[in-house]
Amino acid sequence: MGSGVVEAGEVTELVTHLHALASRFDPDAIPDPDVAGLVADLGRAGRIVDGMLTRAARRTAEADAHHTAGARDAVTLIATATGTTSAAARKMLRTSAQLVDQPEVDRAVTDGTLSTDQAVVVSETVADAPERAGELIVDAAAQSLPELRKKARDIRTAADPDREATRRRHLARRAFRSWTETDGEWKAFLQAPGDLGARIEAALRGEHDAVFRAAHAAGRREDDACYRFDALLNLLDHPTRDLTGIVGSPAGSTAIGPPSEQSEGGRTGASQTAATNAPIQATLLDAPAPATPTPTPPAVPTWTPTASAAPPPATATVSPAPTRPTATAGAHRTRAATSLAASSRAETLQAARIGAAPPRTAHPASSPTGRTPAPMSRTRTRSTTGPAGPTGPTTT
Repeated sequence: MGSGVVEAGEVTELVTHLHALASRFDPDAIPDPDVAGLVADLGRAGRIVDGMLTRAARRTAEADAHHTAGARDAVTLIATATGTTSAAARKMLRTSAQLVDQPEVDRAVTDGTLSTDQAVVVSETVADAPERAGELIVDAAAQSLPELRKKARDIRTAADPDREATRRRHLARRAFRSWTETDGEWKAFLQAPGDLGARIEAALRGEHDAVFRAAHAAGRREDDACYRFDALLNLLDHPTRDLTGIVGSPAGSTAIGPPSEQSEGGRTGASQTAATNAPIQATLLDAPAPATPTPTPPAVPTWTPTASAAPPPATATVSPAPTRPTATAGAHRTRAATSLAASSRAETLQAARIGAAPPRTAHPASSPTGRTPAPMSRTRTRSTTGPAGPTGPTTT
């Protein structure tokens, strides 16, 4: 074994020694004052080992090592060896190849300053903005991973020379994947261009706030991710609630709640919700607008003839044009509904009544005024009074 270059046999000896150390390790035997230092040392040891693996990952592809191991490809070999997913293995392979041209980042990976996840974020960003390498490495030690990712995203967006090409690349990689764990738990993964993700976030925001308020009113306190899942399920379970968080489709509808204060992005307020949610219903899923329900015409009362009761006076069905007064003073005529459906039903009912009680022609002298009304240009149905009392409908 050389003194300057580590050979594969040395790594094997290290793993054997480390395994022996782990078998003797009893965390309960560590004194309380030493626990914090122990965790820090083990964390760095893990990052150093992960760094060695990340730097060696590219060699699996260069040496076609998957053939020796009987794996399908380099990604499968790394995923199997590390117990991770194929997506994580691909990121490690890409980062390993990028480190060749990023000496500053490579040193941070070698000495355990960066974890594997941090190395992926920093390396991807430095590939677009090489001058920001030192700044990102320092920030990685002081920031959480989400904070580091947000800063990296801002740097890459500002340094992107062709954002449209970047969006097309992201669009080509859009995906929705789901799987079931061994205990039956369902999980999913989504990825898409940032603007499409923002539309989905905006669609969920209103329903999320309603779920959040309902849970707190009932005394339930859960992680915000639980509320977001419930909001998504509500939108899928209730097709009458559109994806903007607005109930129904009539004009003048309002959002069911204020925008979430826990969503990433910063601004809050009703104006932001309206501006963000406006295009969602029409464009998010390209779904047709909900059909407007057909109004039900008003019910027309029916009359069943009996032996002891005479039919009630029938009402005239006329066009919407202004009516002329009748010759009889104080006579009242009921205006017919202007709806075509109502008019049709009234005509049908009139025909049924005439068929049920045959009309008798009234004598002119039997008219309440003693004279025959002037002819009219429209057909009217009137009630007349004969010698024996009220008669059925008469058409004049």
